[in-house]
Order: sequence, then structure tokens, then C-alpha cells
Amino acid sequence: MKSNERLLTRFGYAAQEIATRMIEIEVGEQIPRISDLSEEFGMGRGTVQEAFKVLESSGALKLVSRGHLGTYIVEKNIHLLLQMSGVNKFVGAMTLPYSKRFEGLATGLCHCFEELGFTLNFTFTRGAEQRIDALSERKIDFAIVSRLAADLYLTQHNELEIAFSFGLKSFVSLHTILLNDPLLDYIQDGMRIGIDSLSISQRELTFAEFKDFDVTYVEQNYLHLPEMLRSKQIDALIWNRDEINPSYSMKQVNLRTPLAIEKAEGIGEAVCFVHAKNIAIKKVLEMLTIDEIVSIQQLVEKGEMSPRY
Repeated sequence: MKSNERLLTRFGYAAQEIATRMIEIEVGEQIPRISDLSEEFGMGRGTVQEAFKVLESSGALKLVSRGHLGTYIVEKNIHLLLQMSGVNKFVGAMTLPYSKRFEGLATGLCHCFEELGFTLNFTFTRGAEQRIDALSERKIDFAIVSRLAADLYLTQHNELEIAFSFGLKSFVSLHTILLNDPLLDYIQDGMRIGIDSLSISQRELTFAEFKDFDVTYVEQNYLHLPEMLRSKQIDALIWNRDEINPSYSMKQVNLRTPLAIEKAEGIGEAVCFVHAKNIAIKKVLEMLTIDEIVSIQQLVEKGEMSPRY
């Protein structure tokens, strides 16, 4: 009987549970005793032993007994363990894909997950806080956020961690101040400034740049802010230059304050945020080639590859 057919037997279902447990144990480490696993999963000792035989015969695991010292993992195929555990579908969260840069990142991730034989689905959510909350509640497997958003969260919580970074300017290339008055070179007191408080990055950048001015903040969905500027409902806003429509003729001004410029660098860097206890996704992410993801992102940005996510 083939290993995938054996997974349909009661021993196979036991192997699925044991495979999930073995993902957490590294090569060279001791596995729990059969009696302990039997109690943990509510299985008979014979069922647990047969489950290990399924894993070993499939090539997912190789064990060695060291007598009274216990049994140790000497080899393991993490890819097979993940597949045999049934953990082969993952959900990631990203910002709304309103720029080629974001579309490229999503395309690169989906492509590399598929190469590994895993399915990746995305949920696109406005505001890093909502993505981080979903990750904290284990509703998703990972979230793509800016380095700034991740660092702000890590100062208060420790259940999440950064799995890796995609590098500088992988999230946003440059931020600029947009003005609806072409005669102005910068903002003035009394202006109405557009802001989306659900966007950690845009909120922090806006407050950092305009903290010394007497202005009124006008709350609105990030995507709707440029139209509010064009219709003169607001006087200025900070915007991602990657997303500026060429047909917009609004005045663009560079950021000036050192704090805002520093924060903008952190916003430009995309990072993959995970829950510290989600061992399965951490193992999958370790198998990804970041350079390949970034390369695909750049191809999508240049129009040399169609987005697919």
C-alpha cells in the first residue's frame, strides 16, 4: 500500500496528528515517549507506533533509538511532514493591491508557494492594524506589513515576530506631500490634512511631518484621499508616489522633517509578520527564496509579467 493510501486508514489519520507534532521537533532532538503521545492524542500505543512506521516508510522521518536515553530524530523531510500533516493551504494578508509593487509582491509569494506544492490564498485588508489583529487571533498565517508597522507592534507585544524582510523599497518606493494649491511650496497653518488612521504607516508619517503645524485632520479611507484633494475637500495629504495617477496634476513636495524621513524609510520596507507559535508557516517560509519573490515583483512592476494571485 502506498503512503498516501495508508493515510486513509486509521493509522494514517494517527500519522497526520503525529506528523503535525513532529514538525515542532528539530533533527537531533528527542521525541516524546510513545506512552506520552498516546495520552496526548488519546490513541493506543500500537496506533502511535504504527503512525511512526507510516512516517518513516514515506521518508518523512527517520528515528534512532538510544536505549534508555530515548528516541531521537536523525533525519526529517519538512516538506513531506507538512503535506502528511494536512497543512498545505495557507492564508496571507496584504494591503489592498492598488499598486504594481503590491501586485508584484503577491504574485511572487503565490508563485513560490506553488513551487513548493502549497496553496496560498490572500485576503486584502485596508490598514495594517486589521491585518496584525487577524494574525494575533490566528485567523491568518502571515501578514505583509511595513517595517514601521511591525516595529511599532513589537514594542508592545511579543506573540508575533518578523519572519523576514523583502528589502528596502519593497513596500513603497517614496512618499510625497500632495498640495491642491500649485502656488504653495509647503503646507501652512489652518490647512485640512487628509489622513487614514487605520493605516499605521500613513498615520505615523502624517503626524511626524505636520506635528508642529496648526492643522485640521480629515479622516477618510486612504484610497479616497486623492479624490478629496482634487475636489478641494482637503488641502494636502501624504501619499505613496507609486500610486499617483499620471492624470493628477497636483503639486508634489518632498518630506522635510527628519522624523518623517526616518519613518518613511521604515514604511518602504515590506516584512513578513507571523505568529510565534505557528510552527508550520515558519517552516514553509524558511523554504522560500526571497530573491525570487523580489525578482517576480520587479517583473510585474515593469509590465514584463502579468499579476497572478
